[in-house]
Amino acid sequence: MPPRSIAPRLFSRKRPHISTSPASHPQPCPYSHSYSHATPSPKPIDIQDLRSRPPKVIRDYLVPMPSHLLTTTLDDLLLLRTPPASTTRQQHLPQGHHLVYFPLQTPASQLAPDGADRDHAPNEEFTKRLWAGGEVRFHHHHRRNLVLDGRPWVCREEIGDVRVKGEEKKPGSEKVFVDVWRRYALGHDPNPKEWDIEERRTLVFMRGTGDDVSQEAPKGRLVKCEFPFLLS
Repeated sequence: MPPRSIAPRLFSRKRPHISTSPASHPQPCPYSHSYSHATPSPKPIDIQDLRSRPPKVIRDYLVPMPSHLLTTTLDDLLLLRTPPASTTRQQHLPQGHHLVYFPLQTPASQLAPDGADRDHAPNEEFTKRLWAGGEVRFHHHHRRNLVLDGRPWVCREEIGDVRVKGEEKKPGSEKVFVDVWRRYALGHDPNPKEWDIEERRTLVFMRGTGDDVSQEAPKGRLVKCEFPFLLS
């Protein structure tokens, strides 16, 4: 018999068996979780809460120095002749100078991020504040009463009308218009018979967005400063 060839045995290979059973595919981890970051819905605007906030009563004295310093500051801009700080004759409060009296009496920790009064905003989501107009009424007797001789006077601040606009466009895009009334009168009685000055400040509040600059205070860093000196 002729010799049997062994070449086919040497070079023949069996194809590896690839299993297609479900066990060969990676299975999901039973402890894996998927998280979705949903945008929280905006808080509703409570107009009645705004209108029912109690008024603020601020007391001060009609001393001449704040008015004099304001006149000195505006002297170069308005070409005014600055009167002396102290004079023997009585001076009446000039129109508009009531703005430098009755400063905000709130601790810095309780102010809004922009440094203004937090009590005027609808809630903490309304971080944008803009000026939308106003008016000042000087009654005929204000000049007779408001004399810069140290007499007491009072400011009563309260929220008047509140209007919401733009709520039909997109949820969270509302603009809230708030009328802040400040009334001034002689004496320290918070409910006088008549007011000398009445002022309306209309503010508009809007919600902050993710593109806003972070309101958090920047972290401080240690700065090394060299102090060169010379002994002679």
